Amino acid sequence: MNFMKLFDFAALKNVNWAKPALETKNVFTWISLGMISLMLLFVFFPWFGAYNEFTDDGAFRLGITLWNGILGFLFAGAALVGWLYKQPAIVFWASVTAMLLGFIGMFGYTALTDNGITLSAAEVEVMVEGFRGRIETTHIGAVLFFLASLGSSVVACLYAVLPKKAE
Repeated sequence: MNFMKLFDFAALKNVNWAKPALETKNVFTWISLGMISLMLLFVFFPWFGAYNEFTDDGAFRLGITLWNGILGFLFAGAALVGWLYKQPAIVFWASVTAMLLGFIGMFGYTALTDNGITLSAAEVEVMVEGFRGRIETTHIGAVLFFLASLGSSVVACLYAVLPKKAE
């Protein structure tokens, strides 16, 4: 296993950017492309929400409306470009960075607007803590994004470090 391939950014100068080199017969490529597609999808899920489970009233924020969701979308796009040009180091580091952004989204609070009333992130946190048991929070989009990023980074790492038969 050669872990130095995860740091091989010198290979970028040899890339022919006019000709993508996607490997369609490689199972690692397809699994990671599936994970990256899920990453791109999950930024459109609610990354934070607060709701009252008894009245079904709540407010949610999609990942694409948050700073870490926007950056996560961009890093997922970078991972996609990494596969298009057969650069596993780019895929790995873009996925790891996206994973970090998803992790931040799993535990953060953000401003919410419901019925024309906007509460800051600090006010939402105080409200949730004050009404513990009556107001629940969800981070489902960020959790799913984190898991898809984790999957993509693991697959990219395996692709980069496992020996190849004909290379």
